[in-house]
Amino acid sequence: MKVCFKITFCLAVLLPLLHARADSVIYDTSETYNTNVFPVSNGEELGNQITLSPNTWSMTSFQIEYYSTNIISPEKVGVDLRFYLNNGPVINGVATPGTEFYDSGWNYGLTAGPLGDTIAYESSDLYQNALLNLPAGFLLPGTFTFSLSFTNLDANNNISLPLANSPANQPATSYGTYWLNSSGQWTLLTNSAPANFVTVINGNSVPEPAASFLGALGVLVLLSTCRRVRRH
Repeated sequence: MKVCFKITFCLAVLLPLLHARADSVIYDTSETYNTNVFPVSNGEELGNQITLSPNTWSMTSFQIEYYSTNIISPEKVGVDLRFYLNNGPVINGVATPGTEFYDSGWNYGLTAGPLGDTIAYESSDLYQNALLNLPAGFLLPGTFTFSLSFTNLDANNNISLPLANSPANQPATSYGTYWLNSSGQWTLLTNSAPANFVTVINGNSVPEPAASFLGALGVLVLLSTCRRVRRH
């Protein structure tokens, strides 16, 4: 009976490891800032398209940097974050953002500062809504677009987005281009410098199928051992 208890305890500890790995970086351009900034106009929706191995990552946090020289009405300046599947109409050979699977809603209180600031979304922010509507449950698709919109910008309340070069040796990549949604029409545009916004996406990866199979096989062996011990 003691042996069986120990095996059961080990299974309780090991089984969660078969479903997800430790939280790690999916996409990070914070170290590749190229000294350029992109001024944002009121009501513009701007986005970057992300590509990664499909259905292998769940997102645990998202953060993006912004810069402002002047915000005198922080209670009025708001930001809205959205995620889209790139399954919309094909324009110039590229599928546009289509199905929306997350919308943070408007969040207010952005402030100005000499070094800029970060807008951060944690798991509690991300999973309270439509991330549940992803085709593979919580797992990210092979390509998607995140976008930002800002409201109540004017000469006294300005926002710019720092730009970065494309990151290397990461699970996810971006093309250095950006999407612009104007009056419901998406256009893929280039900039004089790579237009990756300074963004950090963290998440959990699921095991490779082979690792899952070996883990399941190990569980079966332990259960078999447990049964043999109980018979003696």
